[in-house]
Amino acid sequence: MTSTSSTHSLGSALSNLSSKWGWAVALGIALILCGVVALLSLVVATAVAVIWIGVMMITAGVVEIAHGYKMKGWGRSILWMITGALYIIGGFVAVVDPLPASIIGGTNAWQTRTVP
Repeated sequence: MTSTSSTHSLGSALSNLSSKWGWAVALGIALILCGVVALLSLVVATAVAVIWIGVMMITAGVVEIAHGYKMKGWGRSILWMITGALYIIGGFVAVVDPLPASIIGGTNAWQTRTVP
């Protein structure tokens, strides 16, 4: 990639940002508040994160099925569609019941821990 003009500089970017600095401060404060709330309620933060990941899995599953539908050749097409369906099922499980879905990933860590 080559730059065709030098009209974009740090100075011009800062001058554009200086008129909107209040929004950047408000976003920073909102993110700090969300972080504090997440630290105070780890269970809720975990549930929200698992639901978010579940929604992303459902979206990825739909995209994989659409991609598999457009591929040529049945072998790879079926593989993409099966993988997409598994993503959708996993995402649905995470969205419907997020707390057990969050525990499933950590079960091995609890089994290997020795209690004195």
